Amino acid sequence: MLLELLPVGIMRFSPIKSPQWLFQLPCKVIVFLSVWATTTLAQVRPAESFTLTGQLSQPSRGKVRVLNQDSTQAYSAPIVGSRFVLKGKLAEPGLYLVQIDTNAHLYPVFLEGSPMQMTVQKNGTYQLNGSSLHHQWKSYTDFLDSTRNQLIRLYQARSLAKQQGDTVLFNQLWAENNSVSRSYFSYRSDLIARQPYTFFNLFLLEDAGQDDEYTVNMLNKYRPILGRYPTFQLLEEALKRRADERQKIAIGQQAYNFTLPDSTGATYSLASVRTAKKLILVDFWASWCGPCIMEFPNLKALHKKYATQGLEIIGISIDAQPTQWLGALTRLRPAGLQLILPDKIKSLVTRQYVVDAVPQTFLIDQKGIIRGYNLQGEELDKKIADLLAETR
Repeated sequence: MLLELLPVGIMRFSPIKSPQWLFQLPCKVIVFLSVWATTTLAQVRPAESFTLTGQLSQPSRGKVRVLNQDSTQAYSAPIVGSRFVLKGKLAEPGLYLVQIDTNAHLYPVFLEGSPMQMTVQKNGTYQLNGSSLHHQWKSYTDFLDSTRNQLIRLYQARSLAKQQGDTVLFNQLWAENNSVSRSYFSYRSDLIARQPYTFFNLFLLEDAGQDDEYTVNMLNKYRPILGRYPTFQLLEEALKRRADERQKIAIGQQAYNFTLPDSTGATYSLASVRTAKKLILVDFWASWCGPCIMEFPNLKALHKKYATQGLEIIGISIDAQPTQWLGALTRLRPAGLQLILPDKIKSLVTRQYVVDAVPQTFLIDQKGIIRGYNLQGEELDKKIADLLAETR
């Protein structure tokens, strides 16, 4: 399973950018060392002038307002009859909302440094010409809307199949869900890598929830064309800060000793579990995270293979709602000891383990030393076997 219609969890949601609450987008964060091209922010490109000329379906009074993503006003202009002309400067292109007078209806527009024309119809539909970025964004959101509708249909159909006890149909619907998921991820990845590079590539990359190694590689490709945009430079600085923070979870470092509850309320510390076992695999996950859930069969197989040799798995849920976590435990039955991060210490633990996306896994030995990080497949299997062999 890659995508599923599920509640927000802790994911950042923006009403302007792609509606991430529909998708289990966060991907594994990979430790990496990168040669950063710059140690300070490069020169920012100068602001570009734009003009947005609007034609309304009927005369109106008041102002047209262009709002930022946080709903604060960025630009405004008076409405004269059924027209308006709004001018300003953009530090970089971006997605905004246009509000006509005090009308509650908001129109998403991707503004760039060019003359643009907006036409609003009486039925609320609208067109924006003169912005190639807007057309790229519109094409993407049309595909996103189609994907969302398919996922809603599949979610409803699965719920009905589950109620009726139709396991065959339920599994068929899951397979269809996977196909829709892969189609979406493939489409988005193609757009992020599509040339010639435009600001829309950067816009999608920033919002995609990809692992940092992938993001760094794409930024290096974008750099000659997009490197002077503020978004590029802020994203690169954020990546560098995270790389610096991850030194605390580097191989050989002492793992933070957490104490967390299970589904019954009983508490377990990392220290108590690791001293009773030879090797601990700590898995940070969430019920809304598709990549996390996809790893469960592999983790179950590893637990079955190595539990008698001293391996224990500790699953740590970052779910905001315990009921979602409990439902996932019942439905998915993940391997090992399953704990949850209470709100009062969630920030502390995620900061100590630098959990900014999930899934994220650690191999921790009996002494509490981190011996492996975000390994998968055969590489993880071999590492576990090697570490257990050291204790014989």
